[in-house]
Amino acid sequence: MSAPPEGNDLKPSEDTVFDLLYPPGQERAGAATPAAPASPTGAAPLPELAAAWAQRSPQEVATRLAGYAQKAALWGRPGSRQRSAFAQALADAVERPEAWLDAFLTQGLYEPATAFLAADVARRRSGWERRLESAMALDPLAETAATLVLELAAAPPNLLERALEEAARTPLLAEALALRRSLPLPSLRALLASRRWQTALAAALGEWSSLPQGEVRPELEDDWTAAVLRARTAEYEETPETVGLQFGLRLVLGGNPDLAYAWLTARLADADLPVYFSADSPFAKAVEALDRERRERLLGVLHEAPFLQSLLPHLVGGDADLFRRLLALPALAAYHLAPLRRTPEAIWEELALAALDSGHGPREVAEASLFRSTVGTDRWQERDRAYAALAAHPRADLREVGLHGRKRVEEEIRRQARPGVTRPFLP
Repeated sequence: MSAPPEGNDLKPSEDTVFDLLYPPGQERAGAATPAAPASPTGAAPLPELAAAWAQRSPQEVATRLAGYAQKAALWGRPGSRQRSAFAQALADAVERPEAWLDAFLTQGLYEPATAFLAADVARRRSGWERRLESAMALDPLAETAATLVLELAAAPPNLLERALEEAARTPLLAEALALRRSLPLPSLRALLASRRWQTALAAALGEWSSLPQGEVRPELEDDWTAAVLRARTAEYEETPETVGLQFGLRLVLGGNPDLAYAWLTARLADADLPVYFSADSPFAKAVEALDRERRERLLGVLHEAPFLQSLLPHLVGGDADLFRRLLALPALAAYHLAPLRRTPEAIWEELALAALDSGHGPREVAEASLFRSTVGTDRWQERDRAYAALAAHPRADLREVGLHGRKRVEEEIRRQARPGVTRPFLP
């Protein structure tokens, strides 16, 4: 796009107020803009300009600012910070913010209109509840309107219900509000009890992350705990992508063994428990937080489910005694060898011996230890060396484990060498 002729009325640099609200020099890369002359002098500071413009009609000011917005878009000047600051100063200066709200909305100036909405609510102008409810029906204003409702000391029930619905639609709003502790306790409790676990968790994370970080106010502890215990993970089919919430959940569970244990038992009761979880899942972090006593307790309440193929390797880890406890549970026989997937190499032999002593055959033990996320020839060769080390072991059955393991490793190396063959992720 070429620059307009000199007389074009869209040329912004000749307007002092325009340059104040949309300063030159902030143009977006690639935007077509003329060479701007030196910035005009004598421009009034924003509060003084707002005080002067507050004497004009709302429609006149809104129309002029809408024209400025069009010019700014044409010349690639963002200026949102200055425009928002001016709108706030103007909202503080005018007598009837509701009239200015209507005028700005008519011109589509949604972002600066929020300043007048906030002023309207703060002054409790006649009809403020109706206007606030209407604002929640407009997507550009819904989040701000919901925030204003939730921050009210005693929000009207109908408005609070609408605000909670908006928070359920945009869970991170709850986290932001809880983080700055701007909410009355009734509103925060309502968010912690939101119908959507994502919103409840977001509010819980905001409370936990606010200063002093990692502490929850005693009067909120029960509501906060209930919100965390409802939280799910990305492995559930119904869970949308919530990277920030998943990260926060990992932090919360990882630092609280009691909460981690309670959360794990709550998830184990889910009818739609996932089949597996990844190594960076909150599930893995929760198990990592458990001490030996809590791991034993959790092992004692497990019921047969495909999920155990992921859980047991994390739960047992390299604890040979805990592995023997698992091997002694007939109800979990189908998953007895699952921990061999992730056993640290230094203790793998001890666990393999425990499995053999419990009645599992050498081939079975070798196959179980191969069922892991080993990818690449180098890693398979590493496994081959581990199996080769068993060749001179005094236990014949463990030597047999090594022989079968080496045979399977050779098969895998040949298979992966074929073009287009990849090994799927195994948790």
